[in-house]
Amino acid sequence: MTFLAFSTGVLCSTAQISLTFSNTPRPADAEIYRITNDSGIDVPIEGANITYNYSNLPNSTGNENTFYYPPTRTGYTGFTTFVNAQTVIGGAPLNQEHYYDYNSTGLFAVANFMSHHNIDLNAITGGSNDSIVFPEFENFFSIQAPLLTFPFTYGDVITSNRNLNTNFEITVAAYNLQQTPGSFSQRVSETIEGAGYGKITLPMNGGNSIAYDVIMVKFQSMVIDSVFLAGSSAPPPLLSAFGLVQGDTTYTNFYKFYAEGFESTILTITMDETWTNAVLASYDTSALTLDTGLGLIENEFSETINIYPNPASDKITVTFDANDASAKQVVIYDLSGKELKAINTNTMNTSYDKLEIDLQNLSNGTYFVKVDSDINSATKKIVINK
Repeated sequence: MTFLAFSTGVLCSTAQISLTFSNTPRPADAEIYRITNDSGIDVPIEGANITYNYSNLPNSTGNENTFYYPPTRTGYTGFTTFVNAQTVIGGAPLNQEHYYDYNSTGLFAVANFMSHHNIDLNAITGGSNDSIVFPEFENFFSIQAPLLTFPFTYGDVITSNRNLNTNFEITVAAYNLQQTPGSFSQRVSETIEGAGYGKITLPMNGGNSIAYDVIMVKFQSMVIDSVFLAGSSAPPPLLSAFGLVQGDTTYTNFYKFYAEGFESTILTITMDETWTNAVLASYDTSALTLDTGLGLIENEFSETINIYPNPASDKITVTFDANDASAKQVVIYDLSGKELKAINTNTMNTSYDKLEIDLQNLSNGTYFVKVDSDINSATKKIVINK
């Protein structure tokens, strides 16, 4: 059973974001926290101006590291990145590399590579010499499959179709098969829809994240499996031995939440085949900002304040526009909201002035810089990297 705990009222200053090449960087390495409690993950609401409050997600049931690599194989240098993955065919785990291209028009799946596998089938067939061999192969898609196209926003829909073929040779004495060539064929159809937008809040150590403007993207993948031996459909008894069904159809459904400037999705929720229950939530807390009550306030006063360099090492410079109300104080806080340094500024008597702040006593990490004036305040985030 799932619980709906969202506000559907109009949100103040919620922005309907548009994903572009510049604000949606390619996937980056991340430690993803996984939650598999299907009674505690709310099913997202589709629509405009939604508050997605996931600050009370149940405790994580595990975590995993996802690593992305630059292409190194011959012929793969034109692609942006690849990720190691594992595909299971008939109970056999097959290690693969999935290649992606990220460019000004979108994010695309472009190729698969699989190393050589020789799998002993004795435990399945009872034959001591029975085996299935998957040769090394590379599959360059004749039509690249779009995972996003730019610009992408609420209401946009992308559809794609492709075929994935994995060849093998199988030896099973009981079926008079001796290095018989075969093929495992998958017909993949995908629909990607901008199904919602609003603000999202996630749990973090010490509290909750600030609310981020997000677009919710709905992914549905339908895969039809077929198995062939020597050019003909594989016999049902052999398929049954491997737990396969000719023409079997499976669905993979999930919602992905994108926020501008993040190198990976801010939250992914995997749904069951009927879109009724949420079965898995995955998110990366290292990319989030803790809500300390300070807020990242964007107003006209904020726009007149600049902080550089960012990232910084030994010092930062804060510049002010004296045509606005004079800045009276600059305070640096850590992510927990603890005040670390406060500087009272002098009265600005020129049209433009600046203040240098020493950072020697602060460790590497992320901090807030809050600037107060007589009538306004603004908070900006900086990173210290010495």
